[in-house]
Amino acid sequence: MTILPNGDVGIGTNSTSYKLHVNGTAAGTSWVNSSDMRLKNIAETYSSVDKINTILYEWKDGRDDRVHIGYGAQDVEKILPDAVYTDSEGMKAVNYDEVHTYKIMQLELVFKELQRQNEELQKLISRKRRIRH
Repeated sequence: MTILPNGDVGIGTNSTSYKLHVNGTAAGTSWVNSSDMRLKNIAETYSSVDKINTILYEWKDGRDDRVHIGYGAQDVEKILPDAVYTDSEGMKAVNYDEVHTYKIMQLELVFKELQRQNEELQKLISRKRRIRH
């Protein structure tokens, strides 16, 4: 394990460009990611049926020059308050595992509804064919 003078920690590596760098497999019971809308320059928002909008954003503090995709903690908090953590300074972080599970559940519900509608349409088409013949 390496602790650099700037406080960065490397496990399984002697150099790191992250606050915590693990060279190998890491595990935990829960991970949260900084996701407060106040930290992001939002480039684009994609509306969602479940009201947790997907956003493209860049970090306001310039920590990197990449465009990221994710969620705003404030949006998530309205729908899944237990998936949002607020630190002592009021900044919010999101447990993405919970959000992703929720999103998958929403997709399953939409898929089931589409299946139901498709079955109903198939029945209507069959009836119409019988009436014609």
